[in-house]
Amino acid sequence: MLRAAALPLVHADGRPSRAQVFKAVAELGEVKDEAALQPVERLISEAYKDIDKAVSKGIIHKNTAARRKSRLAAAKRNTLVQAGLYTPAGAGPASA
Repeated sequence: MLRAAALPLVHADGRPSRAQVFKAVAELGEVKDEAALQPVERLISEAYKDIDKAVSKGIIHKNTAARRKSRLAAAKRNTLVQAGLYTPAGAGPASA
């Protein structure tokens, strides 16, 4: 019997599990500095790869994939803003 942690992130039929996406988003909340961001970047990259794989196999629609990837990117951006590691382009003082 396999332990849950040993199970692959992609099911036998090619359908990616949602665990990787949830893990990436959960670890985003723990980012406090640049060093903590590197493992999260790797998880997000792997999640993007799994999402793209699901599209190529016809498991999810390409618009659904785009929405999920956009939500991952938004969660990352919001976390970086809260940690003070990123300032959005339009957030600075207006220079008119």
